[in-house]
Amino acid sequence: MPATMPVRVPERVQQEIQVASRITGLSASDLIDQAWTLLKRAPEFESELREAQEALASGDLDAVTDLVMQVAARSKAERIRRRQ
Repeated sequence: MPATMPVRVPERVQQEIQVASRITGLSASDLIDQAWTLLKRAPEFESELREAQEALASGDLDAVTDLVMQVAARSKAERIRRRQ
C-alpha cells in the first residue's frame, strides 16, 4: 500500500493537476506518480541529485547555490523555448 505524506503544492500546480485529472480520467496521485517517474528517468536528474547530495553532505553551500542557479537558468530557458 502506498505511503501517504502531506506535501505542500503550489495552488497553480494543484489547479493544473486537477484539470489534467479531469481530462485524462486519472487520479491526481496517479498523475503525480507518472510525472515523478518521468522526471527520475531524465539523464540530468540523477547527476544533479547526486551532486546536490554531495554538496549538502560536505556543507558546500556555494556548490548548492551554483547548482540551484544552473537548474533555474535551464528551466527558464526551457520555458522561453516552449513559448516560441
